[in-house]
Amino acid sequence: MFSLTTSSNEDGTEEKPVLLPAGLCSSVAFKTICDFIYPESVGIFPTVTIDNLVGWESVLAATSILQMNSTTQCIMLNLTSASSQIHQSEAARFMRLVVDYDTRPLSLATHLVAPLCTFAFRRRPLSPYEFSSMGEKVSALVHYTRESVRDCFLLDQAKWIGNIQTGLMCNQKERCRKAIFQQILENMVNKPGDKPFEDDDESSIFLIASEEGICTSCYPQRSKLAHALMLSMIEGVVKKACSEGASVWNQENLESGNKSEPDKEQIRPVGAV
Repeated sequence: MFSLTTSSNEDGTEEKPVLLPAGLCSSVAFKTICDFIYPESVGIFPTVTIDNLVGWESVLAATSILQMNSTTQCIMLNLTSASSQIHQSEAARFMRLVVDYDTRPLSLATHLVAPLCTFAFRRRPLSPYEFSSMGEKVSALVHYTRESVRDCFLLDQAKWIGNIQTGLMCNQKERCRKAIFQQILENMVNKPGDKPFEDDDESSIFLIASEEGICTSCYPQRSKLAHALMLSMIEGVVKKACSEGASVWNQENLESGNKSEPDKEQIRPVGAV
């Protein structure tokens, strides 16, 4: 018999089992939850890895409904600690999990930055699938950040051109800076004759492919030079956008807005997996 302490003294008993929405808890997720509640050894819990976000998403949905807050935060702590290892294809799902389930102060502004850069700097626009995976709040943040990055480049060109570093032996610094900057601008838009972006195209606006206008000293280092500019953009734009988004969500209490009560017409005993 699965029992669990809940907000009601009667819930979680054999006479009144804890109920979950139909289809929410798979047998695999149920076993994982049990492993957290009844570990084989004291303090030894299931290993949480970043490479199985789909599986942990199911577990988190169940622990949230069950009000297992400490288990939810334990899972999120492990997932966010490995956020630097997240694959680009899973960045959308990871961001939504952080927004939906991580309630630690400042966590949103801290752990969303890296995956947010994936979409903010990517040439390819968001796909319908990614919009669906992210949910409304994260999609809005990504769109806002992408627009902020592009606005900064377009509206304050002199500043960002000046931030571009050049090679030590460069004898045409201004020309090289402008050539690199021009390629970044061109990467932001589709040009006549461009093929549609493939779903797996993760190329960045900071990809400098052409040597046109770049000296022989700067061209071999073009990726490094563009990367330095990208870091400046992260500090000056992406982190600011992320903090603004987190602030809005905190003010409106949106973190818990999508955790509604279970539909009483679609509930079943948690033991029925």
